[in-house]
Amino acid sequence: MDFCEIRNQYGADALSDWFENYDEICDFEDAYCGQHGSEEDFVRGLIDEEALYNKLGDLALYFDFEAYARDLFINDYFMGTNGYVFRRC
Repeated sequence: MDFCEIRNQYGADALSDWFENYDEICDFEDAYCGQHGSEEDFVRGLIDEEALYNKLGDLALYFDFEAYARDLFINDYFMGTNGYVFRRC
């Protein structure tokens, strides 16, 4: 996809968040993870998608979403000013 197609599909705010960390648009679609209210919200959604929360059973009560989010966003993901999350390339 070219710049205009990506802008039309994902919006200018998502592109703005992408360009906070990257100068080129080539990996945008592969890295895009949607808009989230916080890093912790993203992690909760990620865990729900992978059905990990249910696998934890009673241990899920002790799971530290904040710490896990902090760890993921150190190296693997970033969140832009507008709340869009991307995998790091």
